[in-house]
Amino acid sequence: MRSGAEREEKGHLPTMTPSPRPWYATLQGRRTARRLARVIAPAIRLGPTQRLLALGYAPPILTGLDPARLERLTVLLTTAPPHRWPARGPNHAAACRADALPLPPNLYDQALLIHAIEAADAPAVLAEVWRALAPAGELVLIVPNRLGRWLDPGSPFATGQAYSEGELEALLAAARFEVRSQATALGRLAPRVRVALAVKTDGLAPVFIGRVATAPAPVLGGFAPA
Repeated sequence: MRSGAEREEKGHLPTMTPSPRPWYATLQGRRTARRLARVIAPAIRLGPTQRLLALGYAPPILTGLDPARLERLTVLLTTAPPHRWPARGPNHAAACRADALPLPPNLYDQALLIHAIEAADAPAVLAEVWRALAPAGELVLIVPNRLGRWLDPGSPFATGQAYSEGELEALLAAARFEVRSQATALGRLAPRVRVALAVKTDGLAPVFIGRVATAPAPVLGGFAPA
C-alpha cells in the first residue's frame, strides 16, 4: 500500500476530514442548516452575472438554492466521502484540497466557507480563497464560536479551532481580508457559531482623497454588524 505522501505526489487526494453529512441528516442537523441558511441569505448575491464558490461542506445550507440563479456555482467538498450536489440536475460538486484549489485566479465574486478552516491550515486555505476571488470579492465565513458550547459531541462544530470576534478578525486581516460585519447564531447566551462577512483587499493601506461613500455591509441574519 502506498503512503499518503506517495498518493499525493501521484495526484491522489490526501486523507480528508470525515464528512458531516450523516449529522446534517439528523433532526438537529437539519434545523441547524435551516437556521444558518437564514443567517447568510442576506449576504449571498444572486444574479445572472454572479459567481459563487462554496468550500468545505456547504450542501446543507445551500438546499433550496437554484444554481440557475447564478452564472457559476462551484461546490468544493474538502470532506470524505464526496458526493454530487444537487441531487437532481447537473452536478456542481467536486472534491479537492482546501489549500490547493483547482481554480484559476480572480474568478469568483463571493466565497462561502463552512467546515473549511477549523480543522485545516487556516492561513493556507484563506490564501487560496483570496487567490480565487476577484478584486473586492466577498467572503462569507462560518466557524465555531469560542464562547459557544455544543452539547452534541457529534456536531461538526464541536471539534476543531473555534474563534472569538477578535481572533477571527486578526486571522482575516492577516489573509488580506477586511471584515465588514460579524454575527453570532445558534443560541442566545452562548451562541455556538460565528459568521463573518469580509472583503478581499490588496493588503495596502488605502489612500483617501476627499470624501468616499461606501455601501453598508449586509446585516447577517438580522444581527447588527460587529
